[in-house]
Amino acid sequence: MDYEFLAFDLDGTLIDSSGDITWAANRVLKTLGREGQSLESVRSKIGSGVRVLLERLMPDMSPRGIEEARVLFIKEYSGHTVVDTVLYEGVYDTLAHFEALGKSMAIVTNKPELLAYPILDELGIARFFSVVVGGDTYGSRKPNPEPLLGAIGSMRATVASTVYIGDSGIDAETGRLAGTYTVGVSYGFGGVLHEIESAGFDIVIPAISELKSIVG
Repeated sequence: MDYEFLAFDLDGTLIDSSGDITWAANRVLKTLGREGQSLESVRSKIGSGVRVLLERLMPDMSPRGIEEARVLFIKEYSGHTVVDTVLYEGVYDTLAHFEALGKSMAIVTNKPELLAYPILDELGIARFFSVVVGGDTYGSRKPNPEPLLGAIGSMRATVASTVYIGDSGIDAETGRLAGTYTVGVSYGFGGVLHEIESAGFDIVIPAISELKSIVG
């Protein structure tokens, strides 16, 4: 399939950031006098942005309390973003492959922009992306299609020429609402294989390197 614009989710798709996110979340929980949670528990709650993560971790917390916890999380996490965070296997080579083909690429994530940029830079993949759209770039976040459509528009691409790659039902819904072709990866944060396969992606792949055989 000949797509000219590739947009990627970040956490769970290109990077395994669960260790650092769990560290920061548990720092917040400890500060608030709450019990820490396991890597698996926090990992299952990642994907809809910091605020929703904290709401899922502390469902009894007031909106004001969640906002205060969000500010604390950003402070803690911003200094601990790439301690345990790594690229998934095959990510760098896959991005380099598409760069060599002249494809335009973007990040569309629910992570705040100010956190996404330094992670991409530190992991050595910032140069591959012409645009980075975070959860705070527009007035809405995924699964609302506005961030993805904004990325497409900023690159003067078209929906028909775009493929969106992610690891969760949120990403599948985002691409579907935007009208793009969607590719799901089964190794990320989105759940077990059968959940990813039923999320609504056009196709699901077990390794990011397989994207090279899908996108011409």
